[in-house]
Amino acid sequence: MTTHYTRVVSVDSITLINPDLRIRRILNYARPEAGQPLETVVLAGFGVEQKVDISP
Repeated sequence: MTTHYTRVVSVDSITLINPDLRIRRILNYARPEAGQPLETVVLAGFGVEQKVDISP
């Protein structure tokens, strides 16, 4: 998913490892001029997320 903000463009992606585990990657790029490619990464975040059953 790509979200355009005033100063950055955030690109969020999820890779499913199995039904209970996924890897999430979020890259924030400096927002380029219109029509230009994303080039300058200003923030990177990575995480492993595990599905947790919270039912009683």
